[in-house]
Amino acid sequence: MVKGKCFCARMWPGIAVPEYLALLLSSPFGAESIGLSGRGSTRTMINLDVVRSTVVPLPTVERQVEIVLEAQPPEKTHGVLVTALRNQIDLLAERRQALITAAVTGELAIPGVAA
Repeated sequence: MVKGKCFCARMWPGIAVPEYLALLLSSPFGAESIGLSGRGSTRTMINLDVVRSTVVPLPTVERQVEIVLEAQPPEKTHGVLVTALRNQIDLLAERRQALITAAVTGELAIPGVAA
């Protein structure tokens, strides 16, 4: 939680595109989903428990990018594509490191190399 009325979410690369979540949560569906769990008689407020318990529909990253691109004016699509590419690069770097580790520790059989 950043402050009493503002929350900051961090996403795992390759799981969620920040622009998709922003679009979803600012939509009538997202506002209603969170608003129904809010508390208050004159002004609806949410707390960290409400945020944690909120269920967010997460299609594939590719589909999230498509949804955001469809909803954005053409001049804003550049940032969405950059974010998606950065997420993919992060995921590929993780997988590359895992492959190197597996090869060095002998967990991976490399064709043509004696064990």
